[in-house]
Amino acid sequence: MAEIKDKVSSNQFDIDTEDTKLRAVVEFLDTHLQNFPANFMKRTSKLTKIKENLISQELEFFLNRKSSNEVFRFKGQWQYGDSSREPDFGVYEVEDRNPFGLTREFFVIEAKLLPTGKKDYVVGNLGGIQRFKKGHHGKGLLESAMVGYVQKETCSHWHKKINEWINDLIQTNTDVDIIWNNADLLIHSDNFDKVQKYVSDNKRENDSIKLHHYLMELV
Repeated sequence: MAEIKDKVSSNQFDIDTEDTKLRAVVEFLDTHLQNFPANFMKRTSKLTKIKENLISQELEFFLNRKSSNEVFRFKGQWQYGDSSREPDFGVYEVEDRNPFGLTREFFVIEAKLLPTGKKDYVVGNLGGIQRFKKGHHGKGLLESAMVGYVQKETCSHWHKKINEWINDLIQTNTDVDIIWNNADLLIHSDNFDKVQKYVSDNKRENDSIKLHHYLMELV
C-alpha cells in the first residue's frame, strides 16, 4: 500500500487505471476487515438487539477512519432514499478538483445478514449476487464486494449454505434473464480468523464481475 501512496499527488492516482484503484481497495479490505468483528463487538457489547443498519453504520465509520490517509472513501448508501435500489456502500476516489471532493464510485459493497430467513445473500427480491449479475448493482464495474454479517453459526457453515443455494439455481433456475453456473460458486481465498474471504466470477449479460466475499462472525 505504501508504494501506491507514493504515486499519489493532488489526492489522485497518477497511474489512473481501474486496475490500480481496484487493487488498492481490495488490499485495503483484506488488511482491515479482519479487525472489524472485534472492534464492532467491543462498541456494541451492551446492546441486546443489533440490526443490519447499525452494523453497516459501524462498518462505514470503521472503514473511513482506517482510510483517512488513503485516496478513496466509503460512503454508506443504505440510509438514503430507497436503499433496496442501491448497494450498501460506494467507494469513491478523493479528487480535489471535484467541488464535492469525490468522483463517481468505482467499487461497491453489498451487505447481508446471515441468517436472513431467506436466500437473500444469493437470490430473491433483494438478492445480493443476483443484483450484481443483473447489473442492478455494480453496472459497468469490473470488481466489487459482498459482506455477510454472520450472527448465527460460522463462516464455513454459511459458505456451504450459499453454495448449496447456487448449486440449486444451476439445476432449477427458470429466470430467462439470468444464467447460473459453477463460476458463481464461492471459492475460499483467505482465512482471517473471524473473517473468511471467498471469490466468485459472476457472468452478466455482456460481461462478468468479480466479487470478493467477506463473511464475518459477529456473534
